[in-house]
Amino acid sequence: MKKNQLTPFIIFTCLSFSYPQFIFAQYKEQNNIKNLQILFSGNHFGFDISPLSVFKAGTKNLKGDKVIHSSATPGFKTGLVYGINFNKEYSLKLGAEAIIAGRNFEVNFYKDEFSPPLKKDYLLNGLKTFTGDLILSMPISFEKRFLYRRNKYIHAAAGLRLNFSTGGDFDIDQVTVENINNQYIQVAEIDKTANNDAKPWISYLVSIGRSYILGNNNILELSLISNLSFTKYVNGTYQINIPGKPLSEGTYSSSGTYWGLSFNYVFTNANYRLRKIYERLK
Repeated sequence: MKKNQLTPFIIFTCLSFSYPQFIFAQYKEQNNIKNLQILFSGNHFGFDISPLSVFKAGTKNLKGDKVIHSSATPGFKTGLVYGINFNKEYSLKLGAEAIIAGRNFEVNFYKDEFSPPLKKDYLLNGLKTFTGDLILSMPISFEKRFLYRRNKYIHAAAGLRLNFSTGGDFDIDQVTVENINNQYIQVAEIDKTANNDAKPWISYLVSIGRSYILGNNNILELSLISNLSFTKYVNGTYQINIPGKPLSEGTYSSSGTYWGLSFNYVFTNANYRLRKIYERLK
């Protein structure tokens, strides 16, 4: 058989193997699209837990040499999320959350600063002065999904959060030290409100992350989240009074701004919808 006679046979053989694979790939892609459409054809319900890092409280020295500082503190958020899906790319998310927003203060009192001296140095920082405020919030956000595989997608969201702090109308932190004569001396006090004067406030939320569609058609979402607040829900003043030395005064405040990692398990109810479709096709 000559070479020009073999050419049609070779072409036919290649098409015989490649065309079914092309048809199968098209069918698989169409089936994946249909599955995603079914997955997001109904609304979703999810449960979220998030470890947080809360920004340090704001302090400002107004008088004297002794200053109170602050540092970033841990926090925690948990809540329920209800997703209203417009299509497989866009949704509106509503939630109800409970947040523990940490705050602290940092100040050091050295024994040789006092006369008579203290029994020891008092180094107050970090978890030693940690306070956790319980904040109840209702977030609302708009989410965009970027679908790049049948079982994975990138999601990004932005929105608002309505917050209410359960903190006190009058909240006091005091520091007491002991000298070598067994005398106790109150050397510092922070007086503040911790509930935004019993009024709710608005903060702004942004998140981005990756979602995984599981074998049971539910979804696991892993996100980097942030909460930006311009309201000082904790607001007050501090005084430091070391006997024989000038009084130090300043302000102390916290807005509850944080960032964190969110783990959200989403119940899609897609298997129920798929079963109903299959039953209608029988």
